Amino acid sequence: MPLVAKQKFTRRFSNGRMQTVRDTYSTKTRSWYDVIKQVQGQDNKRCQDCGKTEQQAKDVYNGKGLETHHLTPLSRGGRTTGRNLATLCYGCHKKRHRHLQRGG
Repeated sequence: MPLVAKQKFTRRFSNGRMQTVRDTYSTKTRSWYDVIKQVQGQDNKRCQDCGKTEQQAKDVYNGKGLETHHLTPLSRGGRTTGRNLATLCYGCHKKRHRHLQRGG
């Protein structure tokens, strides 16, 4: 079951462009935390790009471990479902979002 939008917020990109985005954190039956646990379980609790475990990622990235990434962004019609999410370590997640970083 896809998550339902609870609220909207405006995000400012480094180039000054503004975008209104749906904030999707819960459903009527499952919380965002439950979805993350499901996705991390199906990904064997490893980064899908480099293979690091939670502890390996925390050791390398000063306590920042595994994160959940939308393969198709919400802004492009992606949904918060297990099929559209992947487990990535902090470093790989940052690489996937270079376009959102200053000077990137």
